[in-house]
Amino acid sequence: MRFALLILAWLLPGHLLAQTVSVRSGEHGAFTRLVFDIPPSLGWTLDRAPEERQVRLDLEVDGLGFDLTRVFDRINRDRLASIAQAEDGSSVILSLACACDVEAFVLGDRMLVLDIRALDPAEDVADKPAAGPPRLADRADATLAGDLSRVRVDGIPGIGPSRSADPLLPRLPTGKPPNSRKDAVAVGEPVRDMSDAVAIGDQIAADLAAAATEGILTAAVAPKPYFPASSSDQPVGRDAKGIPASSPDGDIVQQLAAGLSDVDHTAAGRRRIQVGGLHCISDESLRIARWVEPGTEINTVLAQRRGRVFGEFDRIDEAALETYAKTLLHFGFGAEARAAMNLSKADGFEVLKALSYLMDHRSDRRGLFGGQTNCPGGAALWSVIALPEEPGSHLVDTAAVLRGYESLPIHLREHLGPVLANRLSGAGYPDAARDVLNRLRRSKGRETDSIALGRAQLDLHQGDLGAAEVTLRSLATEGGPESPEAILASIELARAAGKPVPGYLVDLADAFTVEFRNSEEGPEFWKAHVTALLLNDAFQAAHDRISDADRTYLPEEVMGAMRNMAVEAVVERADDLTFLKLATRDLEENFRPARDRTVLAIAQRFLKTGLPDAALNQLAMIPSASAAGPEAAILRAKALLDLGRHEEAEIILIGRTGEDVTRIRAELRDRMGDHELAGSMYSALGEDALARQAAWLSGDWRSVADGSEDALAQAAALIQSPPDDIDVANPSLAAAEGLSNASVDTRDKIRALLEATQITGN
Repeated sequence: MRFALLILAWLLPGHLLAQTVSVRSGEHGAFTRLVFDIPPSLGWTLDRAPEERQVRLDLEVDGLGFDLTRVFDRINRDRLASIAQAEDGSSVILSLACACDVEAFVLGDRMLVLDIRALDPAEDVADKPAAGPPRLADRADATLAGDLSRVRVDGIPGIGPSRSADPLLPRLPTGKPPNSRKDAVAVGEPVRDMSDAVAIGDQIAADLAAAATEGILTAAVAPKPYFPASSSDQPVGRDAKGIPASSPDGDIVQQLAAGLSDVDHTAAGRRRIQVGGLHCISDESLRIARWVEPGTEINTVLAQRRGRVFGEFDRIDEAALETYAKTLLHFGFGAEARAAMNLSKADGFEVLKALSYLMDHRSDRRGLFGGQTNCPGGAALWSVIALPEEPGSHLVDTAAVLRGYESLPIHLREHLGPVLANRLSGAGYPDAARDVLNRLRRSKGRETDSIALGRAQLDLHQGDLGAAEVTLRSLATEGGPESPEAILASIELARAAGKPVPGYLVDLADAFTVEFRNSEEGPEFWKAHVTALLLNDAFQAAHDRISDADRTYLPEEVMGAMRNMAVEAVVERADDLTFLKLATRDLEENFRPARDRTVLAIAQRFLKTGLPDAALNQLAMIPSASAAGPEAAILRAKALLDLGRHEEAEIILIGRTGEDVTRIRAELRDRMGDHELAGSMYSALGEDALARQAAWLSGDWRSVADGSEDALAQAAALIQSPPDDIDVANPSLAAAEGLSNASVDTRDKIRALLEATQITGN
């Protein structure tokens, strides 16, 4: 029997044997921390009754117990009055002793952390010293802390105490600024004008050094984004770490310099100073999990709060309207929340309106969360979600983003997780993106289609096109809710790899274009369909798709961008017949490509296909003052040369240099009959064949005959050879035979010359 029990215990899962969650605690100055050692991937919820000082923590598993015996060994009861296990066994109830705020997050996958801090620092007594006479050391420490945390706004502003000589600090001007020349002489310092900018800079540097030495200064810096070495989307002017290349040190120096332009002194009762000018939306306006009590039935709470919006005489209660909008956002109804907020005639709800767009995976055009990716609070999460889909370099506080993500209700984590991972990956933080997807997978217990889509998009950003293709192919053909996004990602994958798009994806993109035509996703699918046609070299079909586009829902900028893409693809890859058909149509419609390089490429193809007039019309779109002006002038000269307008071409080339210019000038001289000058130009360019041709036309037989044995050289040598000396008065048989042989040799050389210079039908 005992042996059987041992076998049974060995077979039981580990989490069934460890049913007790230990709880540890500690005081951290401005807050009290509780740490719950939980099994990995365990779900949890935090609930608080608004009118009571009680918080309930529920762990999403039955049969757990809590070891609370050592909770108050290291903390007092100024913030946490008591903690007890609830009757259901998997919950604890925290009774608060103050008007406190409780924040929760998961650390390292196995520790659930609760931080309790007073809402009003003036009421926070946890840091106050106990009653009784202070010791000398306490008095000195208190004085030092008070001086170091003081912000001076007198004649010479600064942080911390007035300057005094300190041999332990770097040698910076540390004496108290003299109030007069006499004071300066008395302290033995050189007299200088403290209004000078350099002196003010010294003062700031000394204050920063003192604050950093004492550990009361926090620099607002963040880990730099990572981009794979093969990425071509790195912003211009930045190195591979996302730091402007113009900065010699490029990291903390630049960030601190930017931060000093708007110093934010955030003490918040902690006597710490944060340097770095970040405008961050407060966490208080982003606590979405608290807007609805956990476990509340959605229809019930929506009906109750909607009914309170309209009061007597159908007047709108603004406070009730805000509560109702928050409730809708809590459940992820962005469009419905916007419609509700539009009932108000008063200005406001800026944060809620911005959240409503982001909830629907749409961009907030007002950019309320812009530039807050490096904020230490919840604003970082929403600022990352608000980033554009195109990859770019952004400084992101990933720890703050993950904390904000964990604070969301579980249904919003599932809704926003893949989007957040995609934005983090595009911003250069693949590890954080992968962390988000792993957390989401653990909370769901499996990999859903949305998680698989997020993983495929992460692989796409990281350049692992093979892994992304396998996942996207499956998602695109399953017909699930993620199929539309998978189709878009699959076409983007084909574009990145330079491969054609399978026919079924082209048809699906076309079908979804019709299905989503009146929605925000409609233009995206239209773009994807046209892109797929271009990747498959279906240039005529893509051109027709653009010409027949429905302008009622397609923005002009989207249509213009796709037409430019189509023109560039035609110039690069289309055959001559297709190019001429589509390019001449664009020219008739006076379509001007957005990039000068595209205009030049079209003109070059017109010249190669023998249409100099069309090339000139195309080149007329480029102003001479533009960066492409010099290259356009050379092409214009080539077109004029083909048209026989030699003088005009030569005038264009006046004052220009380079091999292309010399080559055109040589051809001009050649066509104008100045073969000798043309030959010297060709020789300078290393064009030996053209130089010999020009020498032949100019009668320079010696140059033609030298160093070669071809038909031209033999003919040139024949021309230069003296005539046979025949004694007509004394003819002989030998002389006649020699003349006959010379005639045969001459005839063979002439025949070879005619064959070498024969004009064929091609």
